[in-house]
Formats: sequence, structure tokens, C-alpha cells
Amino acid sequence: MFKDIILLLIREYSSAILNSNVPVSLSSLANKFGMSEEYLDNILTQLFNSGIIDYSKPLLHKSVRLKVPRLEDRFLKLDYKQISQIYELSLKRLDKVVEYVYSGDCRMKFIINYFGEKEKDFRCGKCDNCEGKDTFPKGNLEYFSELFIRTIAEGKGEIREQRILNILLGKIGKEYSTYGSCANYSEDELRTILEELVSKNIISKKSAGKIIRIGDKGNKILKELGISIFSKTKQEFDYEDNLTLFNKLREVRDKAAAKFLQTNYLICPDEILRKAAETKPVTMQQLLSIKGFNQRMFNKMGEEFLEVIKEHLNEKEQEADAGRKIPSNIYETYNLVAQGYSLADIASLRKLTESVLSMQIETILEYYPQTDISNLFSKEIIDAIKSEINKGYKDLKELRERLPDYIGYPQIRIVLAKSISNK
Repeated sequence: MFKDIILLLIREYSSAILNSNVPVSLSSLANKFGMSEEYLDNILTQLFNSGIIDYSKPLLHKSVRLKVPRLEDRFLKLDYKQISQIYELSLKRLDKVVEYVYSGDCRMKFIINYFGEKEKDFRCGKCDNCEGKDTFPKGNLEYFSELFIRTIAEGKGEIREQRILNILLGKIGKEYSTYGSCANYSEDELRTILEELVSKNIISKKSAGKIIRIGDKGNKILKELGISIFSKTKQEFDYEDNLTLFNKLREVRDKAAAKFLQTNYLICPDEILRKAAETKPVTMQQLLSIKGFNQRMFNKMGEEFLEVIKEHLNEKEQEADAGRKIPSNIYETYNLVAQGYSLADIASLRKLTESVLSMQIETILEYYPQTDISNLFSKEIIDAIKSEINKGYKDLKELRERLPDYIGYPQIRIVLAKSISNK
């Protein structure tokens, strides 16, 4: 048996197996001899023990073989700056691929611009975008621009990409005015919108796409909306408030310590946490300006620190503010009504039926009777409904029977609610 196996190895792998180590397939050889892999492995081990062959038993799991001798760690030198630059560049390239997928502009134009040629009006006429598959009508884009800009402004000028999506979806951030405003959209749809806004320079990305800021065009919209990004000019010493924030920051620090298997003090001393709780930095530069807080600390937990601080300041502002009376789930509907959108447009933007919207607007009119409904539908419809109400008819079903077929319950409910609120 030993002789047959040695001859088979030479026949299968020729003279190469006589001069150097050659990887062999136990399963293939076992099939040719009609034996199990375990039995063949036992025979090869016996040949190795006899000094006839050099045999390394295969491992049962994946392994790595070093092609050069292992270098002692004291001699190992890593260029962390270069590694970081390569990592950032890779992420930016990945972001460009995502931006290409979600872009509403000409695909060929995007590729041309990526390679350095600036073409403003180029259109290939062949891609899906050039063929008229426009994702967002202009009115819709303006609406979503405002939503994203308002959220970023309330986030003190910058916010993480996943966080802004979760706020708009209504998963987190109840203190934001835009909370849940896109609850009827999917996360993928919001990412498409986000990338469209990036391509229009309404918002911008930094840190390889993880942080969202307001772009050049977005700043113009910000001024038109009369929204200002919070900037703390006078530091008020509030022991109780600082202690609350200190404990929040300490929780972030403790999680980072557990993640990196280091002591809490080594990750970030309590003295620095107290200083951060007092000064409440909202940007990377402000955080790094705290004595003792370095880039190493920022890489491990800096972004989380800034998020906690911004959220804490937002909560404090909300508590100080008398607040909106309108329930948060219909606040966005109120904004659209106030901006003069039609009922059909609001239904399209919010992905709600006109019946649901009519009930929301009914609630809005209870809080704000002065709300103008003249843009929701035509004056002809409003006047027709008012005429029947003035005759003394107040029941929805009764009004519906007396009005033309093209006037539905949503329009009747809104006009009736407006009539009641006026009284």
C-alpha cells in the first residue's frame, strides 16, 4: 500500500513533488484509492514518521501561511497617516459609487465630471435619467431641501447621515421639528433624495460621507427660511445641567473603553469630560480645543460626544421653549398648508390619503383657526361647500349628497372645520 501511494503521488505531481512541497488534495487521492480521507491521512503520517516523505497534516479550518518570517512587533513600523489617508480615499470612492447610483443627473455627465472634465449642460440622451425618468419634480425637491436643511440647522450645522434619516423616518430625535416628517417613506427612498440633494450642492458630505452639512445652495435656502444655526456666545454656568451632560458623556466614554479594551481614564479622564460638559462644544475644532483632548480620543468617541452634546442642547431649548401645540405627527402637514401647497400635492409629498390629511387639517384648525385653506383646492369648491353650510347643513353625509360628485368628503371636512373654527 505504501508503495502504491508513493507511485501515485509521483504520477500525479511529477518531479515537482521530489524537489519541493506541493499541496495535495486528500479527497481526490482518497477517491482514486477507494479509501476514506482519514485512512489515507494515517498512511501519509506513517510515511512521514518513517522519514520517507515530508507531510504537513491539513488543518480543519481556514489558515494563513506567512511567506516571509514573522517580524517582531518592536521592529514593526506603520505609517498611520498614510493608512488613514488610504482608508478615507477608499470611502470617498465608495461614496462616489453610491452618489452615481442615486444621482438624478445624466449618468455619462457624472462620469465625465468625476474624471475632471467640467460639463454643465452635457446630456447623453441614452441613460435612464436622460430618457425622462425624473425622480423628483421641482416642487418636491424644494420641499425635501427644506426638510433636510431644517434638520441639519437644528443639529447645529452638521449631523450624521444615518441619524438624519432616522429623524425624518421618526425612529429617533423627537426634539427635532422634522421628526417623523417622512415616516411614510422607506430609508432607501430617503437615501435617493439625500444623494439628489448632494448632487445639487444643497447639502454636502464630509468625513467620507458620514457627516452631512448644508451646501452652498443650501445656505441660500437657509437664509430665505430665516433659520439660524445655533452658536453659543455666552457660557452660562448651570451645575445641574452640566452634571446631567457629564453623565451622558461618561456613558459614551465607558462604552468606548469596553469597545477598545482600555481603562476609562486612559480613554478620556473625568477632568476632560467635566470641561466638555461646561463648554459644550458642537464642532470638531471646539472639542479638540479642550486642553487634553487629542485626535486619538476624537477618533475613538469624538463624533459620539458631539452628537450627545447637540442632542442635549436641543432638549434644553425645547424645554425652554413654550413649544408647538400641534402634535408632532401632523406638524409637517401644518408646514405644507402654511406654505400654500394644494391638498393633492401634500398627499403626494407625505404619502398619505386625502382623507387622512383632511382629519389632520381638521385638528390643525382647532389649534390655529386662522390657518388659510384657500390653496388646498379651488375657490369654486370652497364656495360651493360654504353655500350649503350657510343653509344650515352640518352633517358630512348630508353635505356630500347635496354637492356635485367631484367634491369629496376630504374637501367637505376641511371647509366645515374651517367654518366651525371661524365661529
